[in-house]
Amino acid sequence: MRIGIDARLWYESGVGRYVRNLVLGFEKEKTSHEFTIFLNSKAYEEVKFNNPRFKKVEANVKWHTVSEQWRFKEILERQRLDLVHFPYFSYPVFYRGSFVITIHDLIIDHYPTGVSSSHALPVYYAKYLAYKHITKKAVLKAKKIIVPSLATKEELKDHYKADEKKLEVIYEGFDPLIKSSSTKKELISKNYILYVGNAYPHKNLKKLIAAYLTLRKTIDIDLICIGRRDFFYEKLEKNFSHVKFLHDVDDSQLFDYYTNAKLVVSPSLMEGFGLPILEAMSLSCPVICSNTKAFSEIGGNGVIYFNPEDSDDLAEKIKTVLQNKELRENLIKRGKLQSAKFSWHDTVTKTLKVYESCNSV
Repeated sequence: MRIGIDARLWYESGVGRYVRNLVLGFEKEKTSHEFTIFLNSKAYEEVKFNNPRFKKVEANVKWHTVSEQWRFKEILERQRLDLVHFPYFSYPVFYRGSFVITIHDLIIDHYPTGVSSSHALPVYYAKYLAYKHITKKAVLKAKKIIVPSLATKEELKDHYKADEKKLEVIYEGFDPLIKSSSTKKELISKNYILYVGNAYPHKNLKKLIAAYLTLRKTIDIDLICIGRRDFFYEKLEKNFSHVKFLHDVDDSQLFDYYTNAKLVVSPSLMEGFGLPILEAMSLSCPVICSNTKAFSEIGGNGVIYFNPEDSDDLAEKIKTVLQNKELRENLIKRGKLQSAKFSWHDTVTKTLKVYESCNSV
């Protein structure tokens, strides 16, 4: 098969990590398939493939744009591919070829208010309606729909009446690129709680910060939040000077922050998977996370859960883990066992099987 991968989000966090691990995993596999990788200009210049079955095509088209709907469609159709994988809900709805799509979550369906956007309300609602239309089309037209959890699978069946036969649950894994570097940078604190991720409203950072402000009245500890600077992080930085915010952290620095943290907290109101909790468990860091369906599915008994609506519950759980050495050690052991159930190699091989199954769909 001639398979195309939309890798325009190569350098992004979240979906970018998913794309990178898929593509680099496919390159290592012994397969007769030929891959065409669509990259934006920066990645097109910098990303190199050694496998002769891999071809790069420059597609410097921004996602969520009108240009994506027309210009990217034309770029794809010129390649005459047997199958395209869109690793994110956004895709050209008039593309006529066969495709697989990954839908990571339906968070926008649950948090559709303009408060969740840096855009003016009319612009936001226009984008929201476009999202709904594109997602409906994707669910209808895709040969297969890959989801990272049973939680997202059930959401798609409930919200979009997705065909059970199309849905494939394929878990993600721990990224081996998150490793220590020989040129270590000094950490901004040696005694801290860590949050990793963006600052969108559903991430519930205000509840985490409220819990931290309660906690710091009796315990001397820092809160470090790592994520790409954007409109939402800038708002938090203006209002919460006691919190340490870090941006543009590379994977080797991220490794050091994970491995030296007292614990990692993920307070989200909703997620489709939960890479930060998997990364933390893999790197022997205790995890406290909200009791959302996806986190419960991924974290198993390797983490401690709290009610995401209750900052006092979170503060109490953090205090307990910080002060109970035996519990911390037990959490680390359980987390390592739980994280061993997930691997990018499994993700890659199962995704290849999905591609191959599309021949008979």
